[in-house]
Amino acid sequence: MKLNSIFGQLLVVLFIFALIACNKEDNSSENAKGEVEISITDAPVDDPGIKSTVITVTGLELDGTRFNFDNEVQLDIMAYQRGNTKILFTEEIQAASYSSLALILKAGEKNGHPACFVETKDGVKHDLFTGIGGEVKFNTSTKTIKVMEGSKTSIVLDFNVRNAIRYSTNTGSDKYNFNADFDSIIRAENTSTSKVISGKVADPLSLGGSRIVAYLYVKGEFNKQVETSVSGSNGIMFENALSSDAVDASGNFSFHFIPSQKYEIVLVGYENIDSDSEYEVKGFLTTNILGSLGIEIDALASGNVNTNLTITGFLGI
Repeated sequence: MKLNSIFGQLLVVLFIFALIACNKEDNSSENAKGEVEISITDAPVDDPGIKSTVITVTGLELDGTRFNFDNEVQLDIMAYQRGNTKILFTEEIQAASYSSLALILKAGEKNGHPACFVETKDGVKHDLFTGIGGEVKFNTSTKTIKVMEGSKTSIVLDFNVRNAIRYSTNTGSDKYNFNADFDSIIRAENTSTSKVISGKVADPLSLGGSRIVAYLYVKGEFNKQVETSVSGSNGIMFENALSSDAVDASGNFSFHFIPSQKYEIVLVGYENIDSDSEYEVKGFLTTNILGSLGIEIDALASGNVNTNLTITGFLGI
C-alpha cells in the first residue's frame, strides 16, 4: 500500500511539472514576435486624363485584428509607380500565419476636400466615395502571410487604380467613383518572392499610334472577345489584366511585384482621334515573337525577367 501511495504521489508531481512545461511553451509561442512592414504601390493607370488619385488610409486589419494609424495617411498613389512604394505600417506583431489583410480608407471629407478623389487634368476633384461617409474596408487578394519570429516580413499592396475606378457618363465632379467590387483591386505580395517583368519595345514602322500600353495576363487567361468588350462593372477594356503599363518615350515598360508564374503580354496601340484627353483603342500590335507572347517565370529561378520586342504588324480589335 505504501509503495502504491509513493508511486501515486510521484505521478502527480510529474503531471504538475508537465503542465508547467506546457504553459511555458505556450507562453513562449504567444510572446514570439516578428516585424511586419506594409507598403503601397500603384499599377500605372492608362487614362491620360487623370492627374492624380488621392486616398486617405486610416488603418488596416490582419485576420480581423484592427491596427489604427496614429495619423491618417493621405497620399497620391500615382506618385508610387514602377517599383516605388510608400510605407504605411511597420510594427512588431505576433509571429504567426495570417490569411487575410484589409486596408481601411476614409470616406467623406478631409480638410475641405474629398478624403479620396481623382483629380483630372482640368483641376476637377472627383469624389471616389460619392454619398458615402465614415470608413470603407478594402480586402486584398492575398496568400498566406507568414510573420516569422525575430525576422522582418515586407508586404506590398499593389493598388490597381485602373480597376479600382468605375467610369461614369456624368459630367462635373462625379465622373469617377470607386468600383463597387472593393475586393478585386488590391493585390498583396511578399517583396522577397515577387518578380519584375520589364521590356523594351521598338516600333520602327510607327504602327503603335500615339500611345502603346502593355497588359500583363496570367498565361491562358487572355480572351480577346471578353477583354475588348466594355461590359465590366468599371466600363473599361482589358479588365482582367493583372497589371498594365504605358510604354514610355524610350520604349520601356515594366511590371513590379509580380508573383512567379507564366504570363502573357498583350500590346495595344491607342490613337487620340478626337484631340481630347481620351485615347481610343487602335488595335493589337504583333511582334517579332510569333503568337501570344508568353513570358515564363520559374518560381525556383532567381532574378527578374526582361524581353526585347519589335512591332511588326497591326491587328484590329
